[in-house]
Amino acid sequence: MGATYSSISELSSNKYLLQLSGVEKITADDPFWNQLLSYKFHIPLTRADQRLLEESTSSLCKELAVNNCKTQNVNSLIRVFNRRSDELRESVDTDSVLLWQTYNALFILRSICKYFVENLTEELILSQFGDDESGNLVLDILFSSLIQAIIDIPVLAHTYALQVECINCILILLSLQMFIPVGSKTPELYGFLMKGKSAMHAPLLIKTLLNNIVEKVKCPSFMIQSSDNHGALYRVSASLASGLWNVVTLKFRQTPQNKDEEVVKDTLLANQSSLLLLVLANHCIYLENTENLIGNPYRSALISFTDNRKEGEEESPVSFKMNVSAIVKELCSTIWPNGDHTTLLFYLLLHRNKTIKQYTLQELPVEEVTLPLLRILYDAPNTNSHHVYMALIVLLMLTEDDRFNQSIHEIVLRADKTMNWFKERSLLEISLGSFMVLVIIRTIQYNMTRMRDKYLHTNCLAALANMSSQTRRLHPYASQRLLSLFDLLQKKRTKLVESLRVTPESEQENIVDDLQVIEEVLRMLLEIINSMLSHAMQLNPNLVYTLLYERSSLSALRTHPTFQDIIQNIDTVLAYFLSKIERATSSYGQTLSVPQVLKVIEDGSAQFRKDHLKKFPELKFAYVEEEEPEEFFVPYVWTLIFRFSRLYFCSQRVRLFQLPQQSVESNQD
Repeated sequence: MGATYSSISELSSNKYLLQLSGVEKITADDPFWNQLLSYKFHIPLTRADQRLLEESTSSLCKELAVNNCKTQNVNSLIRVFNRRSDELRESVDTDSVLLWQTYNALFILRSICKYFVENLTEELILSQFGDDESGNLVLDILFSSLIQAIIDIPVLAHTYALQVECINCILILLSLQMFIPVGSKTPELYGFLMKGKSAMHAPLLIKTLLNNIVEKVKCPSFMIQSSDNHGALYRVSASLASGLWNVVTLKFRQTPQNKDEEVVKDTLLANQSSLLLLVLANHCIYLENTENLIGNPYRSALISFTDNRKEGEEESPVSFKMNVSAIVKELCSTIWPNGDHTTLLFYLLLHRNKTIKQYTLQELPVEEVTLPLLRILYDAPNTNSHHVYMALIVLLMLTEDDRFNQSIHEIVLRADKTMNWFKERSLLEISLGSFMVLVIIRTIQYNMTRMRDKYLHTNCLAALANMSSQTRRLHPYASQRLLSLFDLLQKKRTKLVESLRVTPESEQENIVDDLQVIEEVLRMLLEIINSMLSHAMQLNPNLVYTLLYERSSLSALRTHPTFQDIIQNIDTVLAYFLSKIERATSSYGQTLSVPQVLKVIEDGSAQFRKDHLKKFPELKFAYVEEEEPEEFFVPYVWTLIFRFSRLYFCSQRVRLFQLPQQSVESNQD
């Protein structure tokens, strides 16, 4: 083939590839590897490029799968990669040829592994990686070599592609999880990471991946430039190129083909690092052993690292130290544009890492974390339900802290870029707390009319309930929206009750269920309003004013046993202020203006005796993770990798989760 570009169809008949996949055993010391690994190469970054490559080499991979159990040529290739990787860690700045060949070996390995995980059972996959000549487990060697390369090889322009490829190779091997049914036990392949040689490197690997996210090193230009130009891997060693693999990228498109790819193209390493962190931390939370339960060392490292800016004795073992401020600020700054994986990683850290939670609640400006999460909720109609749910859970965890609930009402937002995405109404000035109330109410209303997810509105109400006792100076529009939601739900309840009367008993089940949900939400809204009045009536005149104006919406529920006790409290408040307003009106001799009514409310609040109100338990809700979180998080994590990793996966073979058509089409581009 020489150095000329050949047709993609020639791959299946290429002599080097036929030899690799054939019946002849090739040892790790054979000169064949130098010939195979010396080629000029454009890196296929888009899914369409990878799909074209896979389709062109599938027959070779199939033949390799048949012959490899005897030849163990894949094991030889792993040993070749392992040797070159070890050498590279000693000479990364000087030996460009070694770097080039190491990358090529790894890319071929990744391509082979990709075919194996999508087309073979786990038993057959494990048989492809038999023990080496020394009796060592080859997969253990491969994982360990990949992890050490990620840890030890610095991220430079000429090593960037290799770093990405190391992460991609691990993701591909672990993606076996996607191709087995939901509910199946964790693949044995994960055991090599959790209990093998790699486990000792868990803290350093997690630290390295987090540093990749923080440093956000951009892709070198050769990785995202047009295919009309040769990449850097070709330029540094063009004299050695045999032309074998240049056909792989014939007319490959280097322009991102969909929105997901565009988001990550400049910071690909940070993106892949985030996804790998999620896989490592959310699988194998416990691995069953005949003697005991072995925890996940990567998850343990992620939830136990502490802040390198602070000194002192630690209460529990520490995996490593790093700049906590840097990682939290980076995650918060990218929660909105980056998609689910950033939100999910932040959730995991906030929920499980005490240092992260402490920093977020005590040192981070609350608007830096709150506004991106509210943006996700606001955009719920265009966002997948899992992402909305995770953003809401993070907000709920934040509202468990009283200092957070106090501070959000002390921060004033103004009509600038911080909330220019809020299109419901022009708001010149509003507290962050009132803004949260607005967005959460909007989410409840959207959920009740569209998604009808009980867990979502329950968590929305829990967040509002946690905030209620600390609510101060609730904005007039937030007060109006709170009562408008109540009125809307009350009218829906009335319609359901009427429908129940004319519906045969055998057909009432769905109506009864809907009615129960509506009444639960109405009850909680009343408790939230009561909590705001009981704890800070004097500081919430706009809420009292709106209640007076909308008091007719309470009339239909006054005698209902579910609402009677709580409405009595609110009626006591309303009767008190109606009396005050009536006296003021008589004194002025004319109808009061809005400012005058508010002044009466403010003055009257100072004189109101709280002992006239019935006491209710303080509203406090805490997020509790499900007993078996893997059932939710494992499929969710792999949907994110399917969407955001820029790796092509055959959607027809995925069995772990169901894919919406839009995601399927996106992954094919």
